[in-house]
Amino acid sequence: PRFSADLTAQPLAMADVRAFAPVDVLGNPTLALDAESDGRNLTAVLDADLDGAGTVDLNATFRSAESGRVVYRAQGQVRALDPGRLLGNPALAATLNADLDVDLTGDATTTIDGPFSLRVFDSEMGEQTLRSSTLDGRFTNGAMRFALDAAIPGVTVTAQGTARPFATTPTYLADGRFENVNLAAFADSIEATDLSGTFSVAGQGSEVGTMQASLGATLDAATITTAATTTEIERLALDAQLVRQTLRFNAQCRFGTEGRAGGQLDLTGLVQPFAEPLVVELSEGRATALDLAALTGDPA
Repeated sequence: PRFSADLTAQPLAMADVRAFAPVDVLGNPTLALDAESDGRNLTAVLDADLDGAGTVDLNATFRSAESGRVVYRAQGQVRALDPGRLLGNPALAATLNADLDVDLTGDATTTIDGPFSLRVFDSEMGEQTLRSSTLDGRFTNGAMRFALDAAIPGVTVTAQGTARPFATTPTYLADGRFENVNLAAFADSIEATDLSGTFSVAGQGSEVGTMQASLGATLDAATITTAATTTEIERLALDAQLVRQTLRFNAQCRFGTEGRAGGQLDLTGLVQPFAEPLVVELSEGRATALDLAALTGDPA
């Protein structure tokens, strides 16, 4: 259909909106939406000022070709977005800046073609600074190939893989490398770490109850420093399988301490990550020449 629409809310009182719909967004955002269609092409421009919680700008085009294929193009910018203020949850406090670019064509989501990119930059999450992170990819007949380069607090991750996110049963396959993992960002008792290694993941499904996945990770030689001791990890290998909401794992870790052999620890068990409360069970454990005094720094 042909139409032209110009919607402006200056501001939009979310308290009034919540009287009619369960919307958790707070504040009084200012919105301006312009949309126009000639029956074949639809263009839309959205400008939103989220009442101190950031701004969102989106330019989108939807065009129906004579062949029946549809073109989806969108460019978006998010500036100083604060989910904590927007949703009234201080735990989500952040300052996020991002750019989105999408240029897709297809007669259905399962057959789309074209590139997409997402870039996050000059952002903060809590008190942690988020360095530039990028996600670039391309769809070919509904199959996505992507590359991720992310620097978030405590870790740098690079990964590449494939996925079919719009299939009846979504599938995904990825492998990559993590570097500069600093556990001190997550545990006050640890003074410093610089961990690196590789990982891989393959799976299918999008619902918790039916999701299945295989995961593997290998940690390079590393050191973990606490006030009591410096522990050297010669090698850590982890294999895990997620089936029916249960993650079953096998882990092997070889230790060293200040140049001395620290022994080896082998663990087999399961984790139910979606259970309330979290369930962790160890079904088998083996310690070989494990020097607990050296590892803990406690000669007793």
